Amino acid sequence: MPESYKPFIRRNNPRVPFACKFIAHNDKKVFHGEMIDLSVRGFSFSSDNNLLPVGSRFTLHMKSGYGLSPFNVRCEIKARKSVVAGSKSKKIVVKYSVVFLNLPVKSSEEIKNLIQYCRRNIA
Repeated sequence: MPESYKPFIRRNNPRVPFACKFIAHNDKKVFHGEMIDLSVRGFSFSSDNNLLPVGSRFTLHMKSGYGLSPFNVRCEIKARKSVVAGSKSKKIVVKYSVVFLNLPVKSSEEIKNLIQYCRRNIA
């Protein structure tokens, strides 16, 4: 199993690497981000947008793909930190940790199936 995958499975709610762009809004502004990883409890993402404080709530619009049906879900930002993206560009991006507030049951089951698939097939 690759070293980069091991930390994801040692959690109460295992995460899997999940590179996916998304669109979201906080009822005032629309923003884009790119997911880093995903679990049934939430996800983390990176964005150039540094305007979302911890505790902010927003609606995520998720497209279908990777065995997931499209879904919309309310989310809340639990943590954020600035990180340097890329060794050459030194561009600062913000990494957010997010929890789902009302994930549909169907989406939760699909995410569980995706995680199980990754655990079985990533060696």
